[in-house]
Amino acid sequence: MDCGGGAIKSAVCDARGHLVTESRRIDVSYPFTPEDLIAMIISVRDWAAEHGAAPQRVAVGVPGMIRAGTIEYTPHYIRTAGPHTTVLPELENAWNGLNLAGALEKALGQPVRVVNDSEIHGAALITGQGLEVALTFGTGLGSAHFLGGALQAHLELSHGQFLADTTYDQYIGEHVRRRLGNDEWSGRVVEVVSALFPVFRWDTLYIGGGNTHNLTPEALEALTAIGPLTRVVANSVALSGGAHIWN
Repeated sequence: MDCGGGAIKSAVCDARGHLVTESRRIDVSYPFTPEDLIAMIISVRDWAAEHGAAPQRVAVGVPGMIRAGTIEYTPHYIRTAGPHTTVLPELENAWNGLNLAGALEKALGQPVRVVNDSEIHGAALITGQGLEVALTFGTGLGSAHFLGGALQAHLELSHGQFLADTTYDQYIGEHVRRRLGNDEWSGRVVEVVSALFPVFRWDTLYIGGGNTHNLTPEALEALTAIGPLTRVVANSVALSGGAHIWN
């Protein structure tokens, strides 16, 4: 499952990451509690079982800082009406610090792995060669990096400062794209990726996320010239990553 700020995407796939059911999209209705997410995942599991594709294990990608299946911080679900709205203290207390993997294993009676949503995206793409970085452009900026095929400690780049008093999220998030339009936003994405290359010195970069299709042809051409190898991929690959994250 690929959990975003606006929708939850899901599918059942085999051990190789090939989808064996259609993908499903369910809009997130705010305010959104952990119980809401757990109920949604149970309903998806039950739907799959009714269609002859009952999963044996579950992988969930969630926005924010996730460590060992526990949500250290998630930026969207703690708010009244979605990204960039007011934080509700009761939701903040409910989400942050929650062992979501443990809660889901108890509710589902199955093995569960919970990671950052960009990490589940990257897991579908990596080859295991060198340093591979996935940057996802959706509600905000997501990132994951793998060395020799092994997932490395997560970095919440989106909350880092890009310009004075401006975070990456505030510079290239979805709310900014809607305000600026695709042309100017695409130019900003090129700026951000260019600035991140000296930080990572990646061998391969994968660019994905729900806003990838909004990048202009000029931006796509510029992005492929950054670093040794850049691939722009469809957002749907994240669903295949649910199988690969177990490896």
